[in-house]
Amino acid sequence: MSTQKMDYLIKQNGQTIEEGSLTATGTSVFEMTENVVEQLSDQFGLTEVDFDDVSNYWTFDCLFRDIPTVLQFRPIDGFADKFGVDEEVN
Repeated sequence: MSTQKMDYLIKQNGQTIEEGSLTATGTSVFEMTENVVEQLSDQFGLTEVDFDDVSNYWTFDCLFRDIPTVLQFRPIDGFADKFGVDEEVN
């Protein structure tokens, strides 16, 4: 099992309404991505979370309090394409 610290942003209408960091866990990039989405969905009550894009951030469209919202996260001090599980980082 690998861990990686992540920064996240939750945005509505282009404005950041929540931000912070957390630790992702998993044995693959897919599992770590699912873990982050699950943690943030549970913490903020995000619903209807759907993958949108990955470039500098993993980006998902979702609902927060029934309002269309964007969830973004990436490794601390890095970009989503540097997301790795070869060894524990951060």
